Amino acid sequence: GPPPSAPPPPGPPPPPQAPLPTGPPPLTRKPTAPSHIEETSTDLAEEKGKRKAPAPPAQLTTLDPPGGDALIYQRDTVPWHYVLRKEVFLPNEKLEGKTMVDLVFNQVVADTLADRHPRISESDRTEMIDFFSQKGISALSKTATEKDKLEVISRARRWTYYFARHYQVSLADDDNKYIIAIGHQGLSLLQISRELIHQTGAWITKIKVVGKQTYGDTNFTHWKLTGNKLAGTVQGKQYEFLTKSGPNILQTLEGYLIEQERDAGFVLSVKEYDVRDATLLSFPVDVVIALGNKEGLDPGWYYGTYDGKTGAFPSDYVTPIIGQPTPQAIEAARHQSVRRQQTAQVRRGSPTKAPRGSKGTADDMVQTAPALTSAAMGEAPGATVRGPKRVPVADDILPEGKYSIMQWAKDHFRLTTTLEMQRGEDGTVRGTIKATPAGKKKKGKKDGLDWSWSELAALVKFSKSPIQASLNRLDDTDSMKNKLAIECFMAVMKFMGDYMAKGRTETDVVHFILLVGQKHVELREEIYCQLMKQVTNNKSERVESCARGWRLLIIITEFLRPTDEFEKYLRSFLQATAYNQQREFRDQAVVCLRNLKQTMKHGGRKIIPDQAEVAAIIGGKYTKIQKLYLPGDRSKSIKINAVTVVDDVVRQMCEKMDIANVEEYGLYVHTRHSQHGTPLQGKDYILDTTTILEKKGLAYRLYFRKVLWFAKTKFDNSNYVSLVFDQVLPDVVSGNMLPKKMLTPQFLLGEFSRLVCLHHVAVNPRPKSSDLINNLDKYMSRLLLQAMPMEDWAASLENTLPTVISLTPVQARKAYLDTVSKFEMFGNRFFYLESISDARMRGAVLLAIGKKGLSFLDPATREPVLSYTFNEVVSTRRLGSKAASKHFVDLKLGNLMVQRVTRCETRQGMEITGVISSYIRQFVDEAKNDKQLQY
Repeated sequence: GPPPSAPPPPGPPPPPQAPLPTGPPPLTRKPTAPSHIEETSTDLAEEKGKRKAPAPPAQLTTLDPPGGDALIYQRDTVPWHYVLRKEVFLPNEKLEGKTMVDLVFNQVVADTLADRHPRISESDRTEMIDFFSQKGISALSKTATEKDKLEVISRARRWTYYFARHYQVSLADDDNKYIIAIGHQGLSLLQISRELIHQTGAWITKIKVVGKQTYGDTNFTHWKLTGNKLAGTVQGKQYEFLTKSGPNILQTLEGYLIEQERDAGFVLSVKEYDVRDATLLSFPVDVVIALGNKEGLDPGWYYGTYDGKTGAFPSDYVTPIIGQPTPQAIEAARHQSVRRQQTAQVRRGSPTKAPRGSKGTADDMVQTAPALTSAAMGEAPGATVRGPKRVPVADDILPEGKYSIMQWAKDHFRLTTTLEMQRGEDGTVRGTIKATPAGKKKKGKKDGLDWSWSELAALVKFSKSPIQASLNRLDDTDSMKNKLAIECFMAVMKFMGDYMAKGRTETDVVHFILLVGQKHVELREEIYCQLMKQVTNNKSERVESCARGWRLLIIITEFLRPTDEFEKYLRSFLQATAYNQQREFRDQAVVCLRNLKQTMKHGGRKIIPDQAEVAAIIGGKYTKIQKLYLPGDRSKSIKINAVTVVDDVVRQMCEKMDIANVEEYGLYVHTRHSQHGTPLQGKDYILDTTTILEKKGLAYRLYFRKVLWFAKTKFDNSNYVSLVFDQVLPDVVSGNMLPKKMLTPQFLLGEFSRLVCLHHVAVNPRPKSSDLINNLDKYMSRLLLQAMPMEDWAASLENTLPTVISLTPVQARKAYLDTVSKFEMFGNRFFYLESISDARMRGAVLLAIGKKGLSFLDPATREPVLSYTFNEVVSTRRLGSKAASKHFVDLKLGNLMVQRVTRCETRQGMEITGVISSYIRQFVDEAKNDKQLQY
């Protein structure tokens, strides 16, 4: 709404504002007064032309809080009201929406038609009133068109100090009051004077513009704050102001300078940028570059024209020029560049000195957190991150000199002929190669050699320009592979922030490099050499370039297995950094060595990482907490990394639970589509499995189970007891371990009743006979429950329970296992078969696999009908029919002379064949060990 025509009632002075943190100015914060900002309030009139003594502070009015969720007071019950105003405009700001236009329009109209307004000069006011008369605009007019409203706002934006933030200041030898006004037009110094109107006897406040300047003529380094003294230059004249608002003035001024830089039309080069790339613009130091269209450019990149050539270039090599490139604006840009360089050195933690010829001091530098934002690809942490505390002991520490990247380059890089891949106007690689004859022989080249050691060293060091041909010698007739090699190098530069990403994300770049490496094995060495080159002697202006290069190398070593020949050179390169305590990226090199070792052993991961995994690695997170479930749905959490395989998890779980015989355990993945779970192979990467499931949107659980029962079982470990108890329990309850011949009354009312009581004590913290008898169906199958009258079960259990109720749950589990381990079928894995092709068995069949071999059981009696030892298992094969949606396992059984195939219909074929193979492998290993003992 319109501001009050009279000044606000006197009150206690506002408390001094604390210095705001360094950063963009609070240009969008809400004003706290209608037209008198901060310390700029002035009396517009005083009675009888005499100055009055300051009024005493107003008495505080205490109001009872109203009821309800919001503080709502009626207008006539409070001595104050709030006025919302548009205080400042940002450079090139546009009003969006009819409501915003109406609010600002009404504000300008009300201020103009008021008797006097301290922010509007008399000439500006008169000119605006004439415009109102032409358009028929009044204070309460609702007939103004949208075009007229925008014109009113546009005229008001041209007023010198109307849309500006005002700060009251004073000069040491001057009794006048001054205001520093900072707005979208620039900075103004206003002098406030008071004049007596003799006709009315009233004093009025007059504002005179002492000096004003645009931001192009403003050098921020000329503004210094010491206590409450602010030194600054306005229109070429040096002033020393006294003010309590110094920090706010500097912050607002710097904020407007930053906003102006974003819309700069020219930049000044502060470093030479010399690249061999048709899409990039090269230029020397200290030249003015005209900027072109910025649409479609990545953050941190400009597109401009210099010396008749156009192209893109990184913003790190230039500094914006505010306004036109006048000598004053260019000089201000130089000073701003010096200040940024000093701040960047402080961010990197290195000592800083003011460049020669500058007057900057260490006090000018601002201690802020590192703003490590990749120009093209997002954010990344600094150079070093938390990594492994110890360097792993290498199996073979290679001599750095023998397997150096320089030696590889001498033997495999292109050295004698310059090749250049032809590219289109947009920078895309065509795929055709142009050969350029080698130049004259240079000094430093030995007789008979077409290269020098300095040239060779340059080939293995960081390059800010894309390569023109592959580093390694490739078949020049295969233009596609040469094209992919160059595109991979450009992808590496994009990931590191040294080349425009052109809309491609980090994940897109990683996927491209990995897909090329997986499809073209011969390009893997090229990709590794490119990365090793870009992290060696990295001189990029991007603070995080080298750090991101090492993180990309971490990802590549997870997936791409190099050749055995190149592996030695890669390992030597990583060891040179990992084993040197002084190297900046030692932790990342350690992770690369770990990944490389796993990749050489297991072949590398196959499933391309998703966006979350790429972001985690870029953020320096190399481990993940993975929850594993045990039989009985108990869970444990373990740490895994990107190259952890199933065997690693099994080994880690066995060590954690103090369990021997690691080979007898495995991992299973359960989803809603797999009732029994799918076994994972020992060489499967955990993150490959989870990535597949997450891409399909499947909820899953990883289960740790005992797969084989080969070694002798000892129940002397509580963790092992709980694991085996929970896994064996379902087979006992369902009756799989109890063939019909065992189910005599003596066994059921004796030994089996004791098992039921032990089961009850093992799973219930407060065992009661009533609970046991009322829920007896949870402790035995229906077939067993019907084998004896209920009265007999109740009497037997009530008599047996007191004999075991004093046991702890762990003791009860151990006693339970001591009993069932003596059963003939203990240690067998049971699988349900819908049918088999053997005519001796019809319908469903239960397959038991144990140390003694395979047994086909009658589901009704659990008695074996067919049995085979592992010596009689010739082969196994899984197959299926998509049309019938059926799955089968073919078991070739017999001996070398007589064999027959038994086809089994089941959905557990993978696990069945896996268990059979594991048992056979255990027997083979046992036979080898026995033979070695004999010798």
